Parts: sequence; structure tokens; C-alpha cells
Amino acid sequence: GFLELPRIVREVADLALDLPEWQIQANLNVPGGQEHVEETIVELGRLSDYRVILHRSPRSYGAFIQGLRDSDLVILPYDSSAYRRRSSGVLLEAWLAGRPVVVTSGTWLASMVSRFGGGVVADPGEVACGVADALSRLQKLEKEVLDARREILTLATPDGLVAKLVSPA
Repeated sequence: GFLELPRIVREVADLALDLPEWQIQANLNVPGGQEHVEETIVELGRLSDYRVILHRSPRSYGAFIQGLRDSDLVILPYDSSAYRRRSSGVLLEAWLAGRPVVVTSGTWLASMVSRFGGGVVADPGEVACGVADALSRLQKLEKEVLDARREILTLATPDGLVAKLVSPA
């Protein structure tokens, strides 16, 4: 999904929305990174007219969480083939910070949004439309996140994980 961010930024601007500020975490987790990630980071760096701010090095956990709290919306355009069954700590952290999300269909993240609300599920290639939709319903989505936090907190604990693993299907 990271490779899609330049297109998503441009498409959101083309939808004639108020131009949002984009805070993009763009440090590489492994030396050299995934194929084409470095080129994507360079391309994102050229989008300052679109209010793109890149964070090229890891932020402290406190700064990361504060960044989530300061956001209106967290966009997680994960690749459905890689995240069909994989979880996302960032999704849970965004929700626990009270922030709605836009996620890609066909992912574990989409199943969580379908269960709890607090976000928009967008098909790959339609994430910009999902962003527009989420921004138009931001207060409603924020309320859904806050309403679901107690259940999310129950699931996002070691006890919640054990209970899920030992419960009958």
C-alpha cells in the first residue's frame, strides 16, 4: 500500500476537498526496503505543494502516539494479499487514540472496521474516495471509535488473545 501513497495524495487533491496535511511515516524497516519504496519516498518528497510531510526516521513511541492523536484520520492502505490474515498494531493504536481509519478491503483490518465501525473500507485503487467519504462523516466515525474502545481494549490484551484462542469457533 505504501507505493500507492503518491497517487492517493494526488487523487484526494483532485476530489476538490480541502487539502489535508499528510503526515507520512517513511522510514525503512529493513536495509534497502521493499522494492520501489525508496523511489516512492523520493516521489512523496516532491509533493510538498500537496502538504506532504515525511518522517524519514523512526519517531519515539510517544511522538508516534501524539501524531495519531493529532490526526483527523489514519490511512492504512495495506496490501490485501499480505494482510488478509495479518493484524495491524497501527490500526489498534489509531483506534485507541480515538482516530478513525481508512483501510483496504480484503484485509484483516477491513474485517475489524466491519465489526466495530470507526472507519471506511475502500477497494484497492479507491482509497482516495474512501478518504473523501471518511472526511465527510468524520464526527460519526469518531463517535463509533469511541463507542467501540471498551471492546477493542478487551480484545487487545494478552487475556483477550488467550480467550480468543481457546474459545470455540
